[in-house]
Amino acid sequence: MRKRQDAAGWAPLGPETSTPGTTWAGTLRSPLVDFLFGVGYPRAFVNLEESLLRAGRRTVAFSQITTAQLMTGSRNIHDLSLLLVLASDSGLRAPVLLRERAGHTLGPADRASVLRVLSESSIAFPASATDPSGRFARTNFPRNIDKQTAIALVSDPPLSGETLPTEDQLEWSSTR
Repeated sequence: MRKRQDAAGWAPLGPETSTPGTTWAGTLRSPLVDFLFGVGYPRAFVNLEESLLRAGRRTVAFSQITTAQLMTGSRNIHDLSLLLVLASDSGLRAPVLLRERAGHTLGPADRASVLRVLSESSIAFPASATDPSGRFARTNFPRNIDKQTAIALVSDPPLSGETLPTEDQLEWSSTR
């Protein structure tokens, strides 16, 4: 299954939605997801032939992606949208909708694209100048995950209510 792409080879990263407030399956989307995809973060596009990721005006090579963060779309742990936000040191932030609150996850083509981006990325858990050993990294960066965890989450996204690989289980809004 091949994703739709434009003449320059760019295809959307993640599921496409046609109507604001609904998902690709037609179910209602959380307000946070609408904010992130409508205002907060620009839509992400991927060029698999050139190994490039674009969000807004910023374009980076997959290898320049250094951060992966998990965000949820609700305070209700049993009804969560799950977003993976990929970021680079140059300021690019690209959200990927891993699971919609109704339980819909990435399709096979979307999953393959995201896995390719992750496999070629340089994602690592961030370090703090005040914690060079990384002992308190989970406390200092509660939303961040490492490359292997990101790949595992994209390969098999957890269902709503299942344990997430972060210390506080992301039971809070991303505005925290």
